[in-house]
Amino acid sequence: MGAEPDRKLSLRREHLVVGVIWLLGLASLASILVLQGRLDQRRRAQLAVSSLRVQVGMLPKLALDLNGGLTQAQVQAELDSARQQIMTTAASLDSLSGNRSDSRLIRRDARPLFTLLTRANAVASAGHLRAATVQLGLALLPGAPGYRLNEAFDAVGVKYGREASSARRLADAGTVSAIVLLLVAFSIVLRRGSRLAREKHLLLEQSRLDALTDELTGLSNRRKLFADLELLMESKDAETAVIAVLDLDGFKAYNDRFGHPAGDALLARIGRELGAAVGGGGTAYRMGGDEFCVIARGAGAEATLDRARAALTERDAPGISCSLGSARVRADGSNADELLRKADERLYDDKRLSRGERIFAA
Repeated sequence: MGAEPDRKLSLRREHLVVGVIWLLGLASLASILVLQGRLDQRRRAQLAVSSLRVQVGMLPKLALDLNGGLTQAQVQAELDSARQQIMTTAASLDSLSGNRSDSRLIRRDARPLFTLLTRANAVASAGHLRAATVQLGLALLPGAPGYRLNEAFDAVGVKYGREASSARRLADAGTVSAIVLLLVAFSIVLRRGSRLAREKHLLLEQSRLDALTDELTGLSNRRKLFADLELLMESKDAETAVIAVLDLDGFKAYNDRFGHPAGDALLARIGRELGAAVGGGGTAYRMGGDEFCVIARGAGAEATLDRARAALTERDAPGISCSLGSARVRADGSNADELLRKADERLYDDKRLSRGERIFAA
């Protein structure tokens, strides 16, 4: 009674465990997507910083008008355009880095540099290229605008590299975790499916056995007898096989005297004894009521039937004996019905003979 509730509780627990593992696996996959997105943003941020370095590196050449042919106003216009582009690139770091401090730092350090570039442009335009070059060179000394801007680039670049590496490690760990969790969940589901398949197979097998087994005695039933006879008649064992029908004499009187429960107990007991008596020499069946059947095989078939008759003669229940009629499988019939009819005829001959002996003895 308690097995089924325990089984249902176990299944519910398995469902819960599998559900939790699936959720953890899906959460790991979601975190991987987040980390991959973060990794992609940090790499793009690194590319933006590299682009800013290139843009800033081209500014001194522009301010000094080394290509020649531009007026001071035209150079200043180019510087203003470059300034706007650099500020726009720096502003893109806000979404890529997840904070505004990096872009503010770069924009803050870029403003003095552009002021210096404007002055250098004016000096170069006045014909003092050497002085303008020296002025821009001094901008790269420690503490100067160019130096501070490069420091800002270095700081945010290192930070983005560190964050990208961390995101990659976490994503790799999350990938492994997700795979492990999903594999565990899948293995549990697979194991449960295999177990349910086995249970279903066992239930089907048990149903098949129940359909071929007599519930009271545990012997094979009439359906199994006909199936076995069909197989037997097609095999070479049929040459030596004998089928016998056995009927209890005096069972009705015993049943009327002691009641049906006692009668069922008697049938169950002698059914077990019949199965044990037949053993490996054949197969015992209960046809229904107090009628049994035995298929005996091999050279010892007759001895097997003698043991079967003895098993159904109840020594502890006075008045219970056994009548038996047999037929040889190959010689006495071409099908199961003919064999059973022949064995029944001989059974009733045996019953009449037994009654005559009892009357004569009386």
